[in-house]
Amino acid sequence: MLKMVDIYFSYDGRPLINSLSLEVGEGERVAVMGRSGVGKTTLLKIASGLIKPHRGVVEVKARLSYIPQNLGLVETASAVENVLFGSLDWRGFYIGIWRRDLKERALEALRVVGLEKLADVKVYKLSGGERQRVAIARALMQKSGLILADEPVASLDRETAESVLEILTSLNGVSVVAVMHDEDLARKFFQRGYLMKDGRLVRLW
Repeated sequence: MLKMVDIYFSYDGRPLINSLSLEVGEGERVAVMGRSGVGKTTLLKIASGLIKPHRGVVEVKARLSYIPQNLGLVETASAVENVLFGSLDWRGFYIGIWRRDLKERALEALRVVGLEKLADVKVYKLSGGERQRVAIARALMQKSGLILADEPVASLDRETAESVLEILTSLNGVSVVAVMHDEDLARKFFQRGYLMKDGRLVRLW
């Protein structure tokens, strides 16, 4: 699903990512950890194509979704509308009228993450965990085979974090690469874990 080979990226002349390689297969769940500023978010952005590496090759063999730390949700839109935005149907986005098949898909995505009853609730009224689930449902709407998630549960309490990670890491056939700060949670939900240090990935398990 994802192959990164000999990735190099510098910031202000300082190597941030140096000769880094990573391969993620179908359905694999990979956690990346490390202190602030070591390049974890940059790594995800390079994998997603948002940033080009200065050297190296990135191969993505599936449609991907990138869930940033701020989630990128439209606060004044409803949960189902935010999921519909993932369909990239710009006609629906501009005039607010969505095709019936897309609406059904969006509602099904919300059902998968347990939010079908909150479909019409504005995002600003949702809790942190509910917002995270909307972001996951939006990724499902995009029919993604690979989800890149930046600190998906950083601001959540333990119980809510576990419920969100349970959903994120149990999507059938979907590969997940997530930046994590809690090693105990990472070990519980991810098959592989890496520490990012000195521009490289050191495998922890």
